[in-house]
Amino acid sequence: MNFASIVSLILMPEIAHADTAQATAVTKTILGPIMTYILQPAYMLLVALAVVVFIWGTAQFILSGEDSEKRSEAQQHILWGVIGLFIMFAVFGIVRFVGSTLGVDVPLF
Repeated sequence: MNFASIVSLILMPEIAHADTAQATAVTKTILGPIMTYILQPAYMLLVALAVVVFIWGTAQFILSGEDSEKRSEAQQHILWGVIGLFIMFAVFGIVRFVGSTLGVDVPLF
């Protein structure tokens, strides 16, 4: 065992008995409005944008017919729409995880 692991084992009871009630109240008053009034609308806007890009690419793909150049451009729009949705759902999961860790209720978007 190295020195850092021994010190962390000795200090573990002090860390576990930290005043979490005050820290939770502070995080709720600061992070709650930020999540509600800034992150939630931005998240909804970006998800809507990714859905629009995906639908636009799908419509272009269907309407392009046999033109391979237009079909490849449409495939790129579909791909970027799916990537955008994946990123936004991953961000949502991370925000929910951090919020639950800090004791902030993160509403479902």
